[in-house]
Amino acid sequence: QKLGSSDDFLINADKNPNTAGTVLTGLNGTAAADGAQIIQDAVSGKIQALWVFGHDLFARFGEAFVREALAKIKTVIFQGSNHHRFVEAAHIVLPSTTFVEKDGTFTNVQHRVQRIRQVVPPLGQSRGDWEIVQAVEQKRDTLSRCDHCAFIGICGMCAAWTDLENGGKEGPVA
Repeated sequence: QKLGSSDDFLINADKNPNTAGTVLTGLNGTAAADGAQIIQDAVSGKIQALWVFGHDLFARFGEAFVREALAKIKTVIFQGSNHHRFVEAAHIVLPSTTFVEKDGTFTNVQHRVQRIRQVVPPLGQSRGDWEIVQAVEQKRDTLSRCDHCAFIGICGMCAAWTDLENGGKEGPVA
């Protein structure tokens, strides 16, 4: 990962506002799955569904490597607020809000939890990331299981989108 400039006083090289929070929850750091390894596992046929939160995998891991993986993945879901090349590769696009469109928290580099407040209403049908994940989990509990999904929370989503096998469908979870 490319880091920015830093000093020993105020400026941190990691410009992501919630890196400390993702490490504390196990979503980042030594205990977390490595993104390149996940892509390699997809190339090897070990992953059938991939749910990507906001990242352009082409920019991060290279176009050829990611395209090779995508050719083997049955279901690709993109959840995010910005449009980029990887969004076009997804079977399902779940629009999420930006930080100014939601209430929430982040954990800064000093491990202090900081509150953020909604400034503007969400654009279109976008929802907060946790609202989308929660809605998918609720659907998973009530809808039939689909056999080709590997990600635990995606099972309900697959059944919810009737056009999934025919090129996907863009829209909200519920």
